[in-house]
Amino acid sequence: MKKVSTIGLDLAKNVFQAHGADSSGAVIFRKKLRRTQVLEFFAAQSPCVVAMEACGGSHFWGREIGKFGRRRAGRHVGHEIIGADQRGIISEGERVRQHEEGAGDPS
Repeated sequence: MKKVSTIGLDLAKNVFQAHGADSSGAVIFRKKLRRTQVLEFFAAQSPCVVAMEACGGSHFWGREIGKFGRRRAGRHVGHEIIGADQRGIISEGERVRQHEEGAGDPS
């Protein structure tokens, strides 16, 4: 099984969408999560970068998910990407991860 390096989390009121990708950007999983399942899901994941859209809830979820030792992307994904799909969130998270590891510029 491939290792997840980035999880893109699309936030919502009740049902969230989590998309996991490997370091090449290939999608490994897509999962619907109810609000009550989010923390349990992240507790079971291996360490990775978590990218999410920029909104008021992202600060709360970033802190809660960070308690499990997951790295949040250094900046939040802009709202314009969200309209397309969660692949945009994953792509931005990968750019940030690569930049943090010294592999390039995140812009």
